[in-house]
Amino acid sequence: MSRPELADAVNAWLVAHTDRHAVVDEHYVARLERGKIRWPDADYRSAFAAVCNRPESELGFQPSSANRRPVRTAPTRRAGELVTREAFEWAVPDELGPPVDADYVNSLRETVERIVALNNTVGGDEIARLTVAELRTAQRTLASGRYRPSVERDLEAATAELGVLSGWLLYDAELQDEARQVNLDALALVRTSVDLPMEWFLLTNLAMGAVHTGRPHEALRVTSQMQERDNLPGRVAALVSLRRARALAALGDDAGHRAEFARARSLLDNNVTSRDPAWTWWMLPTEMTWHEGMAHAALGDWSRSLPELAEAVEGYTHDRRGHNGCRALLLEGAVRAGAWTEAEDVAQEVMLHLSQTTSGRARHSLRRTVTLLDRSGARPGLRDMLRAAGV
Repeated sequence: MSRPELADAVNAWLVAHTDRHAVVDEHYVARLERGKIRWPDADYRSAFAAVCNRPESELGFQPSSANRRPVRTAPTRRAGELVTREAFEWAVPDELGPPVDADYVNSLRETVERIVALNNTVGGDEIARLTVAELRTAQRTLASGRYRPSVERDLEAATAELGVLSGWLLYDAELQDEARQVNLDALALVRTSVDLPMEWFLLTNLAMGAVHTGRPHEALRVTSQMQERDNLPGRVAALVSLRRARALAALGDDAGHRAEFARARSLLDNNVTSRDPAWTWWMLPTEMTWHEGMAHAALGDWSRSLPELAEAVEGYTHDRRGHNGCRALLLEGAVRAGAWTEAEDVAQEVMLHLSQTTSGRARHSLRRTVTLLDRSGARPGLRDMLRAAGV
């Protein structure tokens, strides 16, 4: 079978035997062949084994624990240059050495800061994998008890923060199963360390992932519990309402999603206080506009969606990686709406910044756009331009 044929067969098996959507594509198959993915989750392993009519043991899968390596510091990178393992300094706490102390905890926090800065400017799926490797090392250190008692709480908090970052990076890399598991692991740590603001962050990320992967009822359940249980500060409450609005839109509830968005905007405009955690800095009107556009897209209302998405892209300048990702999604929306003049204009911008578009979600969006153009037969020049650029 060709890679697309194998991907289609695996997707068909997943749909028939699990609650998964069709999520495997030829690029995922290629990454498996090259050893970039060595240990898919259980459903994927079962699907490949069934389609290939071979036991898992003959397919070359290797448990991820055999391949884990931790990242210590984030590298500098020139434009167009890939981030690789060799670009990082590898420094694992010696399992036979003395217990880790405050220096190790501080190094974890510094790593988080560097990776956040690198992601905002460069992004990329490689960073997600490397960050998860560092997270697993910190988790093993905690599990082994090989740390000084005086740093236990700080080590739990730093590991949880690294888990939150890893979950977001995996989500942006379109590795949704891994993102969900990492977020749940981090949530357990956050609750142990009694860090309520970080717990809010994780729960809203879980709700975001649930909407993205077609589980809007789960998102509503998570956000309802947050609204009922916690006295949320303004920006956090606005984010919870935004997640609820996206879930309601995914369920086709137009009136409900509009009421929830109105509540979110009111909270953002009138209730921002010093109680809001530092991580809420990105809850800006532009973010709200973007999600309103995505909600209208989920409802099939492209006439309202495209102007909102375009307005958000114009205002989304605080994060270069995110800006490029939003532009890719705007292009997909324009193609779905048949707004060909706008699609061609946006495509020019996408091509200009394609080397900097490192988000897995954005790349998936661009590939979906090419597939849409293939199926519709519309604008072959646009499709050929995207293909020629390596999309």
